[in-house]
Amino acid sequence: MRTVTVELGGKPYELKELSLKKGSSWRTALSDRFTDFAGVFEHIASAGDVDVTDGEALSQLLSGIARPLLGSIDLVFELVIQYDPEIKKLEDEVTPTEILACFVEMLRLAYPFDVILDKVKGLKDLLG
Repeated sequence: MRTVTVELGGKPYELKELSLKKGSSWRTALSDRFTDFAGVFEHIASAGDVDVTDGEALSQLLSGIARPLLGSIDLVFELVIQYDPEIKKLEDEVTPTEILACFVEMLRLAYPFDVILDKVKGLKDLLG
């Protein structure tokens, strides 16, 4: 089981890789939650070039992305807590920056493709 140390509330905190079953459940929750968030990018792409001097066009663009973007830190915090419920106890001390950094490390643990890349790199270096 892999572990990684992150900083939460200004103190070191150890994250552990989830079992296959728990990790699968978390990845499903992640996928479900970010489907809504992905709509932001679709909305931006479908808007094409927006004239920022056109108040109505700008308003339409912003109305489609404001809610998901403004709630993104809260969404990430919910996913962090789903991954490791003990982090909820630190809610009063952690910063948004720490939560985002923690989330990135959770993604690395949940999707350990770096293990494969390291093996390929090692093989390349060996054959070199």
